[in-house]
Amino acid sequence: MNIVFKSGDYVSVPMTESLFWNRVGNLRNAMLTAESFEFRLLYFHKLQELMRFVPWSFHGLKKLLKLIIQRLWKIAQK
Repeated sequence: MNIVFKSGDYVSVPMTESLFWNRVGNLRNAMLTAESFEFRLLYFHKLQELMRFVPWSFHGLKKLLKLIIQRLWKIAQK
């Protein structure tokens, strides 16, 4: 497997709302289904980091999602 690093004139695709929520869902599923505690923790922190970029128009939703993530994390630990 080769690792490719693009530099120079690389322009990333802008994150649309649907891409954002798709990524949130993928990280949530990865966090809940990971067998290793270290990977659950990694995905949890990635999800927390991603949630910092929720648009300000979703500020109330951002607080709600943080609560949901915290509760899911507690359930996943059981």
